[in-house]
Amino acid sequence: MLQMIRIDPKPATALALSQASWDPEGGILSCTIKYPVVADQADKPAYPLRDFLDRQWPEPEPIWIVDAGPLTLDLDDRKRLVEVYLLASPATWTLQPIAPAQGDVAEPYLEALFDEGGHAKCQPTRGEQYDPQQGIVCLSWGPADHWRIISPTLALGLASDGKLMKIQISEFRLPIPKPRPKSAWERLKRKLMRPDDRAR
Repeated sequence: MLQMIRIDPKPATALALSQASWDPEGGILSCTIKYPVVADQADKPAYPLRDFLDRQWPEPEPIWIVDAGPLTLDLDDRKRLVEVYLLASPATWTLQPIAPAQGDVAEPYLEALFDEGGHAKCQPTRGEQYDPQQGIVCLSWGPADHWRIISPTLALGLASDGKLMKIQISEFRLPIPKPRPKSAWERLKRKLMRPDDRAR
């Protein structure tokens, strides 16, 4: 049986920033998360030569990836969530009202069993819900006991034992597809139709 994702939420003094986007051609919903720089990192002394060498020949960062079926979660070197990718089919989403998540601000550190390549296989979501009125999409493994707010537009619902149960992305609206223009043959056929037939 595939493992469940677990979250170790660390208290945060500031919200992260996240941006969701939709790729209609690939059918991919993605969300990028960027965390604020903490004081001890911002106050580190500058070493111009070392910093130059690091920029020119950066050391490869550890790769941590969670594979949950059509859902992929990318983590940074501290195992914080930084990217969400969902191979999605919005036609299968359940349309329903979704209450905006409320909870404490936190940074999410993921816990899972990773292989030597930094990959973890976890259970896929059990469904997706979408509230077009509020622009909220929710990826769900089941009911959540409490929420952790990661950014103004991203929240994670957790079970009491820390299992990740929901990912809620807000301020996300699917674009309304534009009507397909009629072909020349369809326009000609419309002109040749009798008025009684056009009204049908």
